[in-house]
Amino acid sequence: PKHRFQIIAYHHGCVYYKTPRLVPATDENRSGVSEFIDRLAAFGGTDHEMAVRAGLGMEPDVVFLLTDGGDPHLNDIQLANIRALADDRTTIHCIQFGFGQLTEETSFMTRVARQNDGGFTYVNMSGR
Repeated sequence: PKHRFQIIAYHHGCVYYKTPRLVPATDENRSGVSEFIDRLAAFGGTDHEMAVRAGLGMEPDVVFLLTDGGDPHLNDIQLANIRALADDRTTIHCIQFGFGQLTEETSFMTRVARQNDGGFTYVNMSGR
């Protein structure tokens, strides 16, 4: 109960779990996560920076960015802005989903993780 969390789904806008702030990690809040995720629909553009900024604005200890890492990629200025917002307060871990082998070892996601003391993991959804 002393911990808090938030899930931010994103496209060209943010969709928050219950409210646009951290929620207590109660049994009730945790049990609603699956339904929230099941009701999400994929559409629209992808604005990685907007989503990371929304998460960092809640001043969490850690952010987990889960995405396919598709376009548009974050440029050097966007990465520097994220680093400045995270400061030394927030660690950012990145999990990239794809099909087949990871082809770009230095994607923007690896850079976000490295610049913010986080880890990077690639998940091959094809099972190969």
